[in-house]
Amino acid sequence: FRQKSIERFISELKHLKEKYKPDYIYFSAESFLTVKIKELRKLARIYKSEIALPFWCQSRPELITDENITLLKDMGVADMQFGIEHGNEEFRAKILNRHCTNKKILEGFRIVEKYKIPYTVNNIIGFPEETRDLIFDTIKLNKLINPKTMNCNMLTPYTGTYLRQYCIEKAYITED
Repeated sequence: FRQKSIERFISELKHLKEKYKPDYIYFSAESFLTVKIKELRKLARIYKSEIALPFWCQSRPELITDENITLLKDMGVADMQFGIEHGNEEFRAKILNRHCTNKKILEGFRIVEKYKIPYTVNNIIGFPEETRDLIFDTIKLNKLINPKTMNCNMLTPYTGTYLRQYCIEKAYITED
């Protein structure tokens, strides 16, 4: 994990804004809201005054608060994307090491919806030991939210991840 200072980040954005004259910024950080709230406040203030371009970002629904979404809205967020990954709490904790409740996920999305920010959710199927019923838990959770779009992808156990090692140990895939 690497994180640039806000000053460095803004400096790079200014340079890119001057050079390419973009209309929109697509931040590719997978979890934009992991930044400390004090830093997000500073970033929001500087971004709004010195960059002032609409943008897209990703995060996790359990990180959503009224304050951080208010800050993003004030900065000019135009669209967001969130990884739910799986709708079953126990399965999500065991296989993905994501320990948040569906209630917390839903509370986060209600905040995003309150501020009328369009959002997309990402889901994954094809996990080891996943059953049809578990897949339907993901579908049921998705039915309780109102994203503009939903994505569903098949699991890809990338090299260097816990899930890849798990799949190798269970002989679902080979090392190569």
